Amino acid sequence: MTPPLDSGLEPVVFVDGSPQNLFATLHDPFEVTLARNSTDGWYTAAEVRESPTDRPQADGAYWPSRMTLKPRVVTIRGRVVQHDGSSSLELALLNDRLNAMVGQRLTLQVEDALGRRQSDCYLSSQMSWSSDLGVTDVTLIVTCPDPLKYGPEQSFQASSSTCLVVNGGNAPTWPRVRIDGPVKTLKIRLSDAGADGLVVWQGDEKDGLDLDFRDMIPSRGTVTDDHAFPIPPGTHRLTVDTGNIDAKAVVLLRPAWK
Repeated sequence: MTPPLDSGLEPVVFVDGSPQNLFATLHDPFEVTLARNSTDGWYTAAEVRESPTDRPQADGAYWPSRMTLKPRVVTIRGRVVQHDGSSSLELALLNDRLNAMVGQRLTLQVEDALGRRQSDCYLSSQMSWSSDLGVTDVTLIVTCPDPLKYGPEQSFQASSSTCLVVNGGNAPTWPRVRIDGPVKTLKIRLSDAGADGLVVWQGDEKDGLDLDFRDMIPSRGTVTDDHAFPIPPGTHRLTVDTGNIDAKAVVLLRPAWK
């Protein structure tokens, strides 16, 4: 888990029991390893929040008018194994590091055969900490308000007012548009979204623009037409019109998974 850069806290890294990971921690005072079935809630999709309404005097139920996901809750089970020469003080300092993360916005990052995926989270439950014969069992429960998991940010350069973007995940993700160079107007349309897929920005900026579709708060200027859209899974064509050939447009997104 990684705390904010300005918090002054160090990341806490849990590794599996593979030989290369154990060898890498051989000269450390202790190793923090993952227990079996150690990440409950990470590899399963979050639950649907809505529930069906029974149909009176008929079989079954009505479909929910919409379906949204609950926050993701992940239980991390680890084991701290002390090496020869380590002291109880070093173990106590690790305990302090974990406790200091309470009340902080954290990033849970998992790197496995699927690559690197992460989700913002916070410690939502008092951790379990029990020691016996140099082995300490640790349990952390974290809550991810946004239940999606995100990969590294990818960038796609627009050319001739067209930008081909790829969301390699299985869930829609919000894009971010960056304009380098002078810009007075910006129109962005998702080709297969019709009128609901149009964003228009206006201003008079010499140093460019940064617009995140998640909150639609531009770094400068004003959004005059706000039909913000996420990028669905797959490959999609965006029309990006800056009204100025000297303005270079880049669309950035993080692939998302349920």
